[in-house]
Amino acid sequence: MSSAKNHRIRSHRSYRNKVSTAEHFQRKQLVKSSTKKAMDAKSNFFANLMGLFKKGDK
Repeated sequence: MSSAKNHRIRSHRSYRNKVSTAEHFQRKQLVKSSTKKAMDAKSNFFANLMGLFKKGDK
């Protein structure tokens, strides 16, 4: 193989790795944020539910 072809292969491999790393990071951030939203919603629901029970006891 010529050195130009080797260089093209190597440089594209680097680009591909950077792109896949960025996509992986974005995917992780998306999962984190959606999980956090779901947990917040769940905790708010249970907090409100327990608040209603406490108010009913008084």
